Amino acid sequence: MCVCISFAENDLDFASIRGPAEYNRGTRRGKPWHLTLSLTLSLMQTYSQDATRRAAQSRTAWTDAETLSLCALYGHMLDLQTVGHLGRGKTENGTPRVSKATLVRAWIAEHAPDRSKGSVEAKLMNLSAARIEMALPVVDGYKPLQNMGADVRRAALAAWAS
Repeated sequence: MCVCISFAENDLDFASIRGPAEYNRGTRRGKPWHLTLSLTLSLMQTYSQDATRRAAQSRTAWTDAETLSLCALYGHMLDLQTVGHLGRGKTENGTPRVSKATLVRAWIAEHAPDRSKGSVEAKLMNLSAARIEMALPVVDGYKPLQNMGADVRRAALAAWAS
């Protein structure tokens, strides 16, 4: 945590306060303004856990197994979309639909717990770009990204070239 404070006469100028902090500004019987910072252990633990999670999610190359598994998930989403079971709410006959976010979270939990939801979603958008290059239908909501790696093309060809 970094706290930078500059005093100007009897007033405080908060240059920057970073990290979990609670502050209280006020006067006490004509004494100069004061600042009370209190850090709670739970907030410090939360910051520590977030830092550990971010460090675990640092950029690592996608393995071929992860990419092929994500191709299978994409195909499953496309199948659900085709029959009208992908999305929110219920179908016409009352069957609940499955959301893309639920499928992505389940995939992350099972196949790549160190990957963030954003990185998986970006890879799914890369798969949309690969499917467009192959003239195949795409899952609605996964706008194709411009820059796609060779690993995505290889996985897409292996999974969908038939």
